Amino acid sequence: MKNNLSFFGHDTDALSHPKMQALVAEYGMTGYGRFWALNEAIGQSEEARLNISRKVNKLNLANRLCMRPAELDSFLGFLSDPEIDLINYAEGIITTDRTTENYRMVKEKREADRERKRAKRTEIEEEEIEILEPVKVEYLSVRNSALSMRKEQESKAKQTKVNNKAATAVAEHKNNLLADTLGLETAIQEASPDFEVIKNEARRIGIKLDHLSA
Repeated sequence: MKNNLSFFGHDTDALSHPKMQALVAEYGMTGYGRFWALNEAIGQSEEARLNISRKVNKLNLANRLCMRPAELDSFLGFLSDPEIDLINYAEGIITTDRTTENYRMVKEKREADRERKRAKRTEIEEEEIEILEPVKVEYLSVRNSALSMRKEQESKAKQTKVNNKAATAVAEHKNNLLADTLGLETAIQEASPDFEVIKNEARRIGIKLDHLSA
């Protein structure tokens, strides 16, 4: 939130006020213009309090008002004189009753506007929640169902893969056993003239050699 003034009040009959007449009598219309330029600098400052306690800030103000530092001191002394009382000047801080009051009013309005916007934003958020909550529930239900179906499909695919690997392994094992058996039978057939005797013995111990002849 801004903490200064974008504008301040300036009465159209300000020049006719006795204090302004005293200012013009002492400094002419140049002094009158410098006074309002000083008000602008005050309004632009944080919380409408112009701090010139540092030398650099004081010199900056003097340059802004087209015055030498000593002339600025004299000018501020005149404006803050209790009998003139156009500014408040203490401990390097310059304010005016008008800019201070303007800032108080503007600050209150800004805070009220900010609170109104916050309340409106909360109201909109609550309405969005009320509208979107059923949609959110439906979306979550559909999403969870889809996730469940995907997991089930992945599980089936994984099981099928495992089954295929097992079937392949069994087939390879059978082929290997068959190849080993055929190799054994061929070796026996070639090595032994008495193959029928060996064949019968093999049958006795559980190896079938019926597809071979002696």
